[in-house]
Amino acid sequence: MNKLEVFEMVRQGCSMHMNQLDNDGHCAESDDYVVALAFFDDYIEELKSQENFSERMMELLQHKWSKIKGK
Repeated sequence: MNKLEVFEMVRQGCSMHMNQLDNDGHCAESDDYVVALAFFDDYIEELKSQENFSERMMELLQHKWSKIKGK
């Protein structure tokens, strides 16, 4: 399991816990968790975009390198 998969599982677990707090009538207590989870979601998305960017750059560099080696 990679880091992003772990973060996604943590996010899912936190979300389920917050839903349970709401179901149990503890809405006010979960407000801070909602904010924290929103920041965590943004962080996960940022990591995903960085990972995708890194993968794309590596592919471009490999493609460029294969062209150079082919000459």
